[in-house]
Amino acid sequence: MLKKQTPAMGLLLGLVVAASAAVAGPDCRLVDLGDVPGGDVASWAHGINRAGVVVGMSRGENNASVAFRYDDAAGMQAIAQPGAVAHAVNRGGAVVGVVEGVYAFRWRDGQLVLLEDLPGGDMATTAYGINDAGVAVGTCLDGVGINTACMWPAGEVKPVRLDGGPYTSVARGINSQGDVVGNDRIVSPFRDRAVMWPHSGAEMMELVAGSSQANAINGNGVVVGTSEFGAFRWQDGVLQILPSGTGPSNPLDEALAINRQGMVVGSAMWGANRRAAIWKQGRVRDLNNYACVRHSGWVLRQATGINDRGDIV
Repeated sequence: MLKKQTPAMGLLLGLVVAASAAVAGPDCRLVDLGDVPGGDVASWAHGINRAGVVVGMSRGENNASVAFRYDDAAGMQAIAQPGAVAHAVNRGGAVVGVVEGVYAFRWRDGQLVLLEDLPGGDMATTAYGINDAGVAVGTCLDGVGINTACMWPAGEVKPVRLDGGPYTSVARGINSQGDVVGNDRIVSPFRDRAVMWPHSGAEMMELVAGSSQANAINGNGVVVGTSEFGAFRWQDGVLQILPSGTGPSNPLDEALAINRQGMVVGSAMWGANRRAAIWKQGRVRDLNNYACVRHSGWVLRQATGINDRGDIV
């Protein structure tokens, strides 16, 4: 799912390493998703569901950003434009993202619905995650101009505020139980911190005692993200800093997605080089070492999603 790089474009994301063999051994298969019709510049894949449906953003005509949905049967289809990005897709095929740069949306079966802002807000919303029940999460603008973490219940367009603090916060992921993760800003000391809003209604939990951001959570409550200490994995109050490519940790590493089996993908540093990485059973591996990648002529620098079958985008 990767458009080959051109000298002008730099890093282009969108490669799928399929399927479970990609994490079980050296054999794998690469699928080039291409671009939306009319586009031939770049494409980025942001999420993949269990059925292999991929969503993301492609550059279309006049270099405009277009949210796309891809499956093997239909190929890449534009679902929202202009200024649109699809961030996540659930098991039922519902997609969330942002259109025109400021309107969060939920899309399913050809129908796009805009998600509203908090009372007094001015339609500055983005949806970053959605669970299999259709609950979307992201960020909303409130009546005093603060971007705050919010949630849109399944089938609803009006949001629920998650964070009652006076500073910026973002919800980035939600699991099947309804636990939400993201980041919240504090000023003493000034930093963003990885947090969880439990589905039980309990108070927001800080996950990392340092600058950090939680990016995803699986159905078992395992959270992954980035921090000043390196990519991290958190579960039941226990924090683990994930190993880097050439050291015990690196603050430039990023854990971006996790599946139900606990496989984590993102990127890690091997010396001065950033490479797409997978962490499995506490060990990190460079995805470029898989046979299908070694012989492709491509260099993979970031993995943004992984489903329960082991397909990686």
